Amino acid sequence: MVMQLKLQIFQILTVLLVSFSSSFSVSSEYDVDGNGVDDALTDGILVLRHEFGLAGTTLTAGALAGDATVTSPEAIGSYIDQRVSTFDLDGNGSLDALTDGLLLLRYLFGLSGDAMTNGVIGIGATRDNYAAVSYTHLTLPTNREV
Repeated sequence: MVMQLKLQIFQILTVLLVSFSSSFSVSSEYDVDGNGVDDALTDGILVLRHEFGLAGTTLTAGALAGDATVTSPEAIGSYIDQRVSTFDLDGNGSLDALTDGLLLLRYLFGLSGDAMTNGVIGIGATRDNYAAVSYTHLTLPTNREV
């Protein structure tokens, strides 16, 4: 009887712990859709599209997480524009899809080192290698989904 009670208490605590831990996630400033997860296929794509100059529904179509809390293309674009220093990963003073956007996308896909930075560092970059980019910008807590 006591053993059954202990087992039931253990099961209840396990369910509560799993429920709590799955609802708690840490994201960084790269979580542009506000769902609490830094995700290459949502946040990375949204940043890349914005840096390519897309706006309106072409920015967000098919790129928002199902549980996104920020869904307005204008709000997402404004969020990125207000954080140039955050999204300018190579430090050259401008947001560029083919440099900063690809760096972020590669990072969110889990790449690191040369695989993340080769061929995508912009002209005039003050952060021109993985160590500089990752130390300066990619050390925030993150819950990346690939």
